[in-house]
Amino acid sequence: MNNELYLNPKLFSDSENIEQMSMLQGFGEGLLAAGDHDKRIVALSADLRKSTKVDIFANEYPERFIEMGIAEQSMASVASGMAAMGKIPFITSYAMFSPGRNWEQIRTTICYNNVPVKIIGTHAGILTGADGGTHQAIEDIALARVLPRMTVLSPCDANEAKSMTIQAAQTNNPVYIRIPRGDTPLVTTKETPFEIGKAKIFFRPDGDADIGVIVSGHLVYNAIRAAKELDEEGIRVRVLNLSTIKPIDIDAVVALARQTGKIVTVEDHQIAGGVGSVVAETLASRAPALMRFIGIQDVFGQSGRPEELMLYYKMDINSIKSVIRELYEN
Repeated sequence: MNNELYLNPKLFSDSENIEQMSMLQGFGEGLLAAGDHDKRIVALSADLRKSTKVDIFANEYPERFIEMGIAEQSMASVASGMAAMGKIPFITSYAMFSPGRNWEQIRTTICYNNVPVKIIGTHAGILTGADGGTHQAIEDIALARVLPRMTVLSPCDANEAKSMTIQAAQTNNPVYIRIPRGDTPLVTTKETPFEIGKAKIFFRPDGDADIGVIVSGHLVYNAIRAAKELDEEGIRVRVLNLSTIKPIDIDAVVALARQTGKIVTVEDHQIAGGVGSVVAETLASRAPALMRFIGIQDVFGQSGRPEELMLYYKMDINSIKSVIRELYEN
């Protein structure tokens, strides 16, 4: 591990008992902390206050919370107006509905006007599980990152979600944060540094690396575990946590590609328009590299337990190892 980042020591020493926590809880705590510091912060919900954990803020500051009902388009427009009047609104709903359902309102009333509304899209990715393909937002990064002026963030765990939320509140532009459902392993600790726009090497072997892995979201844990196991086979892998998808950390991504010449991207999202796309776009004119892409391959999600879906869509540790191994031998 990169010991300079104060990552969770149980990642390898006691992985069977590693702590797990919902990133939604991290967001909720981060929003409350940000709200304690800045009275301009308000929160809006589309009838999902408990599911999105915005209730943590609402219970403490009911006068700064607005329940919009099932009206995501109106929620985005109202938030834009509040931002124009000096507020810092956080709008919360499932990612399938925000930015999924209200994309045009986000585009025209928030991004076009460049107001500091923060869009929190929860239940993103296939960890939504039994809710099925209709509720599994695996296109939201593509929807958000194409919008001018939009910052796009994807935390790797609850600690990073909290830090990310606090920092997002301090920016003057629109921000989208995607958050999955359910508990995920704590990769970081409260001491792990985070900065919007900066990618960090979470795992590095002794000496030079053979392969670079660029991963975002909850799959950072699987990528690190895969890298560690491959290291024991003699395949040296560096893992870069791309928590800020836009603006991408060009220097970090290019440096990793130049060091290794081989890059694997890993994401719980459509490869088209997602992390795989943005990394390929970044490297094409700066540091072309052999690439492999792990993610959703132009299909919809489906109902199933999260662990079943991870295996089916080949996002589990062994599947990541297989792709890295294949590229290493290429």
